[in-house]
Amino acid sequence: EEELGELREAIAAGNPEEQADELGDLLFAVVNASRFIHADPEEALARTNRKFKKRFSYIEEQLRISGRTFDQTDLIEMDRYWEEAKLLP
Repeated sequence: EEELGELREAIAAGNPEEQADELGDLLFAVVNASRFIHADPEEALARTNRKFKKRFSYIEEQLRISGRTFDQTDLIEMDRYWEEAKLLP
């Protein structure tokens, strides 16, 4: 939480270099936290990437079915598809 707070402060200050430093600190802290729950951080990230790809592919498929592209939709509709995808097995 401390590192996340520092990142938020850096974002508010608007200094890109400081933001990158604080983001690195936050990522380091998250990887360190994985040790306490005995999780492989690379595997956890890979699982999340697979989940993201599956959900994004669902959005693409729904748009294809409706005969539209990303340029022809809005964030509200894409968010609705995203939420639907989260319910899929």
